[in-house]
Amino acid sequence: MSLPTTREHTYGADEPVRSPDLNAIQDAIIGAKKPSITRSSIIVPSWNINLSWNAGGGGEYYADGNLVQFGMALHIEGGERLTAVSLNVYGSGTTDVAYYLYKVGANGAVTNLLSSVPFEDINRAAAWGELVLPLTAPVLFASGESLALNVDGNANLYRWSGVRWTVDRL
Repeated sequence: MSLPTTREHTYGADEPVRSPDLNAIQDAIIGAKKPSITRSSIIVPSWNINLSWNAGGGGEYYADGNLVQFGMALHIEGGERLTAVSLNVYGSGTTDVAYYLYKVGANGAVTNLLSSVPFEDINRAAAWGELVLPLTAPVLFASGESLALNVDGNANLYRWSGVRWTVDRL
């Protein structure tokens, strides 16, 4: 919610402030302090790396064989709630890729965050497009918990140039 662009009510010097106006002010202040934040990153594989870097082609990773695997951590802070994740993907038109998104607890416990496990991107066209990963629901992260993305599949000629994730604070 944003502050109004026009005055809802003009108060006289001795007139009490109405509760709906006070509530609107509080909602606007809370909204300004807890906005949604969309973070983005180039693909930075950290584990299970089986793909190549193509700096000359725009700085994307691509699968140059039949098997592709990589995993990467996405920055998230305690008290943030994950609301969306998407990747910039170039398909091959004939192959498929499986995506996994996990919440990793401070104790190492792993929780799947996608509505289908794995989420399969099948026969994506040979063109750049956004792939939105279907979260089961918004997920709150505590201090010490982390967010991990894993990609696996028969993905000859697939390319990835970035990942975006949106968080808010409760």
